Amino acid sequence: MDRSVTVITPTYGRPELLARAVASAVAQRDVDVEVHVVANPDEDPLTHEVLERWPAHARLVPWRGRENAGVKRDHALAGVTTEWVAFLDDDDLWAPDNLAEQLDALDAAPECSWSCGGSLHVDEDLRPLAAAHPPDPEYLHDRLLAANVIPGGVGGVVVRSELARRVGGFGGPDPEATPLRVSEDWDLWIRLSARSSIATVDRPLHLYRVSSQSSSHTANAESADRQVITERYRAERASSSVELDDDAAAHYEARHDVRAGRRWAAAERFAGIALRSRRPAYLAYALAAAAAPQVLDQMINRRSARGVPVEWINEVSSWLPAALSPRPWALT
Repeated sequence: MDRSVTVITPTYGRPELLARAVASAVAQRDVDVEVHVVANPDEDPLTHEVLERWPAHARLVPWRGRENAGVKRDHALAGVTTEWVAFLDDDDLWAPDNLAEQLDALDAAPECSWSCGGSLHVDEDLRPLAAAHPPDPEYLHDRLLAANVIPGGVGGVVVRSELARRVGGFGGPDPEATPLRVSEDWDLWIRLSARSSIATVDRPLHLYRVSSQSSSHTANAESADRQVITERYRAERASSSVELDDDAAAHYEARHDVRAGRRWAAAERFAGIALRSRRPAYLAYALAAAAAPQVLDQMINRRSARGVPVEWINEVSSWLPAALSPRPWALT
């Protein structure tokens, strides 16, 4: 099996985070890796300094547009020559055996052309928030029509590069379609799952950083994208008797609102869940979001963190200190 992987990482103005992300990609064991960092060299001059540390493994893919990360990933995807491609955001990290484990899973399941592992969600200080396990491959396409069940955004997935291009990448096959702002990954997963089964590895291979900075705009963008995806796959959901998981989406968006301090938007989303599902606990969430969003956020984080398996904490603790070492990627 070909064990060459191109890793695509879009970035903008975060050289310290980028350096650690690239380091975690270059450090992958038993895999031939090349990292393609998509950046505007005029606006991100330190990107060159980051990539010069790994001249044999990382290169810049110049991009001077202001489009979203999905467009940047597609720009790099067009030039990928390896059989496999993976995606790593500039603020996330991988376990050293992430790609090797996923390629082993793909090798053991030749009918699969993409894979994903588990993701440990962490806060900006890398404290555990939640464990996101990979989905059961059975009926995955129907489950994706209802909700995005692939953990960790884009960073947990490896896919055959030819298949990723054939289904249209993050932008999709229709250039006239309404563009998505932040949910291009969900749309891509739906299209991939229609073509191929998925191989999974239920281990914390990916550290997914939940940032209050990104939450400042994400909830409204995700809500708008959800409406687009609702219409895009309405006929397919109807033919499969699949219903959208509106409550899961609203909960996710409300959490973003809470982190960004949009207390009334969060309260409205939580109250909507309570009314639709008749779950009074969400009325308490709505009141807490309106009165003390930071306290609510901390409470939900503590409750969620208690569900992270001890084995996951121990496993991540075994490799994370090396990934956070200040050398050789501290910029001067």
